[in-house]
Amino acid sequence: MEITQTNWPVITRLFSHAAQSSFHCSMATTTTEGTPHISPIGSLLLTGYKTGFYFEHFPVILAGNISHANDRVCVMAVNSNKIFWLKTLISGQFHSLPGIRLYGTASRKRRGSETEKAMWENRVRSVKYLKGHQGLWGNLTHGRDILFDAFEPVLCGAMTADALKAVV
Repeated sequence: MEITQTNWPVITRLFSHAAQSSFHCSMATTTTEGTPHISPIGSLLLTGYKTGFYFEHFPVILAGNISHANDRVCVMAVNSNKIFWLKTLISGQFHSLPGIRLYGTASRKRRGSETEKAMWENRVRSVKYLKGHQGLWGNLTHGRDILFDAFEPVLCGAMTADALKAVV
């Protein structure tokens, strides 16, 4: 589906809920042989209308696929919040979509801006003083922009019919 000014706020809200509950999203790329490859990405930020940026520190295969095979990506973010799922199971329907897929094109690798670094530090500020913080996020310097051109909601049959109306 096409991303529009009207549905972008709903898409960003779905992405935000998923990122908060899962601490990551999944990014799919393809190898030079056409084999799919999926990587967990914790640092993807939606930075503006149809745009995102992620810090590329650990995903070596993903980086190679984008640089040498195909710059097209698919990002999937799913809300993993237990309360969200419990409410859904009790009511028998989703009150908001469980997840979103975003399709786009990744740019060349570049140095992250101070604004992007600040956005990321704000997202992980609650765990700033834990041991693992520095090991995971202490050296994030470079990454890639993504220009998103389409989206697809994660659907679960009739249980998502009402929630789908919010983005279509």
